[in-house]
Amino acid sequence: MKISTKTRYGLRSIAELARGYPDEPIPLGDISRRQQVSPKYLEHIFAALKAAGLVRPVRGVRGGYLLTRSPEKTTLREVFEALEGPLVLADCQRPSRACPLQATCPTFDVWTDMTRAITEVLEASTIQDLFERGERMRRERVPDYVI
Repeated sequence: MKISTKTRYGLRSIAELARGYPDEPIPLGDISRRQQVSPKYLEHIFAALKAAGLVRPVRGVRGGYLLTRSPEKTTLREVFEALEGPLVLADCQRPSRACPLQATCPTFDVWTDMTRAITEVLEASTIQDLFERGERMRRERVPDYVI
C-alpha cells in the first residue's frame, strides 16, 4: 500500500490552516512555499477538501482558506477519505464487490484487521495534532550550517 502524494501533501497543507483558525485565512501561496508543493496541485487538493466540507475559501486581498471547524475536531481520517475515498485495502472488503471466497479466504481477516488498525490511527489523530507536531519539529530542528 502506498499513500498518494495528494494525500501526503493534503494532510501537511491542511495542518497549516490550524495556524489561522478560526478567522485568519491562509493563502495557498503561503502554504505552497512552506510545504514546497506547486500552487496548481494545491488548488486541486483544496478543491477536494472544499467539496468534503473541510475547508472554505475566503476571497479578497486578505483571502485564503479556513478550516470549517476546529482543528481539534477534524480527524485525519476525514481528510484522508476526502482525498482518497473510503479506506479499503482490498476490493474484497467493499460490499459491492464481495468475493465469493470471503467466508473461506485466509487473507480476508488480515485485510480487515489492517484496515481497522489504520482507521484507528487516523481517527485518533487530528489536524491540531499534525500542526503541533510540525511546530515542535520546526523549533527543535538544528540549522545545518556549512562553512
